[in-house]
This record gives sequence, structure tokens and C-alpha cells, in this order.
Amino acid sequence: MSDENKPEKSEREPSPATKTGMDQIAKYSELAMLMPAGCFGGWIIGAYLDGKFHTHWMFLAGLALGFIGGFAQVIRIALKNSK
Repeated sequence: MSDENKPEKSEREPSPATKTGMDQIAKYSELAMLMPAGCFGGWIIGAYLDGKFHTHWMFLAGLALGFIGGFAQVIRIALKNSK
């Protein structure tokens, strides 16, 4: 990789040892909000589709898909941060 493609030192992410407590709080609060946000979004979309198509089960499918999506995002972030 040539030097012109590398970001400058000031643009690089700080090492985990130099991160402040607030950085860590922000990172973990993001993880804590992903699962409920995914479930809530899936539930809202499923409830809308229930009303649109006059069914009574799509909110459960939306809830399940939102849970799966939120869980996948938590795993993705955890794997990225463990490197």
C-alpha cells in the first residue's frame, strides 16, 4: 500500500489503550440499543403490514426478523472490535 493511500496519524482511530471512558460508554451503549431497536422496527413494520393485508401474524415475523437483524449487527460489531 502506498503512502498516499494511508490516512494520516491524526485521522486513524486511537488504540484501545488511549480511548477514554466516554468512548467506551458510547460503544457499549450502541450495542445495548441495537437489539431493542431492531425488534421495535420489525414490530412496527409487521404491524403496518398486518393492517395493510388484514392478517394477524406479520408482526411476529417482523419482530423475529428485527431480532435476527439486531443480533447479526451486534455480532458484526463485536467481531470488528475484537480485532
